[in-house]
Amino acid sequence: MSKPKPDYFPLIAGATLYYVHVDYSQSEPEVTRMIRRVVSITQDGDTLRAQVTKQWGAAAPQAQELRVDGKGAWAGNNLEIRFPLKPGDSWDVADDPYYKRMILSTKATARTIVKDFTGCLEVGFTNEDTDSGSRFYAPGLGLVREEWAGESRNSVLSLADWRIPRQEKTLKRQLTTKRLMLSAKARATLDA
Repeated sequence: MSKPKPDYFPLIAGATLYYVHVDYSQSEPEVTRMIRRVVSITQDGDTLRAQVTKQWGAAAPQAQELRVDGKGAWAGNNLEIRFPLKPGDSWDVADDPYYKRMILSTKATARTIVKDFTGCLEVGFTNEDTDSGSRFYAPGLGLVREEWAGESRNSVLSLADWRIPRQEKTLKRQLTTKRLMLSAKARATLDA
């Protein structure tokens, strides 16, 4: 599998992404939390599969399969990101023939509740009902923002927090290394 670097659609067992969804379609904005957890990962040849749960508000979690293969990153039957990553490249959405997706940028900035992410992949989408929007994928993290604007939807999904096991271990290792380096400098200063 020739997955592009950086990895905009990482599938890591134990990863949990917390989002806030604001629907502006009503007279009063409706705010809902969404949690996406990667439950398990399997490798089948060149295809990496992830069993994921998505939970909107207090509703029961729903199972979903995500996968990455040589063609791209998929959610169910829908190609979310097509490889290779070429701005201007477009494709149809399998579940809805009226929708098209297009790679708009590999250098976008996505503003979220937690921070601004730079170097993002921006995938735009449109349909015949004048709905349009963009999804922003941050390197090493995945979906961090989704914007919809149009007749049927007007909403924003924004990353609010995340837990990725490998990143937490790496951060702990970096902090331990820094402490050891500081301790060594302190000992050298005292010995001098």
